[in-house]
Amino acid sequence: MLPAMNKRGLAVAAGGALFLGSALLFNVQPMTGRLLLPRFGGSAAVWTACLVAFQLLLLAGYAYAALISRLRPLQQVLAHSLLLAAAAAWPGVSRLAATASADPLPPVLRVLLLVMAGTGPAYLLLAAGSTLLQSWLARAMPGWNVYQLYAVSNAGSLIGLFAYPLLVEPYVSLPVQQAVWRGLFAGYGLLLAGLAVVLLRKGGTGASRLQEEEEQSGTGASRLQGNPHWWWILPLLSSFLLTAATACLTQDITPMPMVWCLLLGAFLLSYVVGFSRVGETQTPLWGLLAVAFMAVFALFRGQGWGSLTLLLFLGAGVVLFGGLFLCGRLYAARPPAGRLPVYYLAIAAGGAGGGLLAGVVAPLLLKGVFEYGAIALALALLIAFFTFQQRRKIDSVEVWLTALAALAVGVFEPLIFGSQVSHSIWRNRNFYAVLRVSDSPVTSKYGDQLGRMHCLVHGSTVHGFQTLTATQRDVPTQYYGHNGGGYPIRRQLALHPKQALRVGVVGLGTGTLAAYGREGDTVRFYELNPQVAEVAWNTNLFTYLADSPARVEVVMGDARLSLERERAAGEAPWDVLVVDAFSGDSVPMHLLTREAVALFLARTAPEGQAVFHISNRFIDLLPLLKAAARDQGVRFFAWHNRVAQGQMESDSRWVVLTRSAAAFGTSGNMVAISEADIPPFPLMTDERGSVLHLIDWGQSRMEAYLHHPGGGRGSGAFADPRPDGRNGGHR
Repeated sequence: MLPAMNKRGLAVAAGGALFLGSALLFNVQPMTGRLLLPRFGGSAAVWTACLVAFQLLLLAGYAYAALISRLRPLQQVLAHSLLLAAAAAWPGVSRLAATASADPLPPVLRVLLLVMAGTGPAYLLLAAGSTLLQSWLARAMPGWNVYQLYAVSNAGSLIGLFAYPLLVEPYVSLPVQQAVWRGLFAGYGLLLAGLAVVLLRKGGTGASRLQEEEEQSGTGASRLQGNPHWWWILPLLSSFLLTAATACLTQDITPMPMVWCLLLGAFLLSYVVGFSRVGETQTPLWGLLAVAFMAVFALFRGQGWGSLTLLLFLGAGVVLFGGLFLCGRLYAARPPAGRLPVYYLAIAAGGAGGGLLAGVVAPLLLKGVFEYGAIALALALLIAFFTFQQRRKIDSVEVWLTALAALAVGVFEPLIFGSQVSHSIWRNRNFYAVLRVSDSPVTSKYGDQLGRMHCLVHGSTVHGFQTLTATQRDVPTQYYGHNGGGYPIRRQLALHPKQALRVGVVGLGTGTLAAYGREGDTVRFYELNPQVAEVAWNTNLFTYLADSPARVEVVMGDARLSLERERAAGEAPWDVLVVDAFSGDSVPMHLLTREAVALFLARTAPEGQAVFHISNRFIDLLPLLKAAARDQGVRFFAWHNRVAQGQMESDSRWVVLTRSAAAFGTSGNMVAISEADIPPFPLMTDERGSVLHLIDWGQSRMEAYLHHPGGGRGSGAFADPRPDGRNGGHR
């Protein structure tokens, strides 16, 4: 028997090693996503695919731990130490991504393979190290509750996870991040090997017989204990919930590590608290809170309400309390310590299965993000059933509250599903987006029907629409009206009326800006998503591209890569280059770094304009573009197009960067935003920077610009350059 001090010291040392390994395990996840994000056009689906890859690697790590546990103690240490050394020298995901071909495989498979081949070896061994160390500790100190260390491990995971967006991403370049992580990984390997030798030497082989006796005699305090089916079913539901909630939220929020970490952090916290006495005994409370959060979240999503703070709070609450309910039941089903490797392997198998179902299978089979609604309904019913079963009293207040909350989820979620499919004449989903086209009537303010219109919807955001009447179908609508996205084109044509215009547009949408093209002009769109091009060219849905008298081209692929190729080939620059690569309210941040802005300006003629569409509910991009303008030594002009209710346009915000000395004229509803009112912000580069401090948590920053004395309407309008002389806005 070990002295008490030795036991305590070993437990503390083991806890420290577990904490470090878990911190590294979850710190590398957002770092990997950050590395891959620009290579896939900034798509929010990159993180969903990464989650699936990490869950599969976690399963492989636990399987490896269960397999290596069959070896003799010294063989385990030697084999694991050698593999750790090899993983420390393995090429990282950035080096593999730089050489990987972008053509043969679908994007989701490319992300999966890059994560598994690049981060995979180190991630697998870190995941296995937690199980192995707990197993070695159980051998050295029989009878001690090693399951307590599972909470320590998840606490380390939380610290490592949130350290990335708060401390690492904003201040440390990606190459330095990777180098430091590799150094800490090597140090962890040495610490684990040394600790393993001490534990196994002190534990000997007799502990294994004690564990066998414990396993044979242990009956457990819960009816769930000993039923191995719960070991994979409950984590499958928890993992499915995390992946589905992430996909549901990030389709309209910019894909960035902070958003990922909030949801994944709530998931980890559910394991920290769930694997405790409180987590096990309070499952009815967790279930009630889970269905309550699901009901409110469904209501706010369905109505389009809420700031970013509220939506993330509700989404994280769903993941946290839903996970707490499931983890509390999972902890109640724990086996004796002798079966620990098999138990953790089953948890990992369930987690990987849930991730695959929600992250790969559902997007392939479903035309919309319906998996969250499915898991919300299923979980609400399961919670209501288990709460009644545990309380055994139909008149219990907790039972009634849970039942009512579950009923609310059952009402609100189908309403959201119905809103996504009603009036839809086209729907599709791929790696990049969930899109649908709806058909609806156009009515006057007196209620008279004026015709029909088609709307392209991404998530919950209208991404472009077109009226179908013969006299109106070539009129630019939504953000691209006379004083919105059409203003820079009108300005350029007013300055050079006889010159053939070259317009480049990053982001296709419905192709609305093609309506400004004249005979002899060139309008080229850069589009990453094949299904967007399918919609825009389909004349049964939209006709902006087909009707334009200009030469219209669509170049598929990432815009930065396409523009780089054009610059290398010596192609003529653009008179107007519009960056409108939004997916709902999600912004690919790799298009707003110093390198990206420099490229856009390099591809713009000396008297031309680089134009940025910055309409966004959640992120204020004005400080970022102001910093970029000063860095590049160009002029900065920003405005807000305020539209009266009832028009066929929408409020929008735009920024122009230009070397031209020509004045900017404003008219109508244009509200110029004073550069002096925009706060300073550090320039973001491809390797360093974060938009965390630009998040408009309360949706008030833009209003502050508009109501400040420095903001106001300009004067003087450019004449409409269109040959037919008609106003570009809705009449």
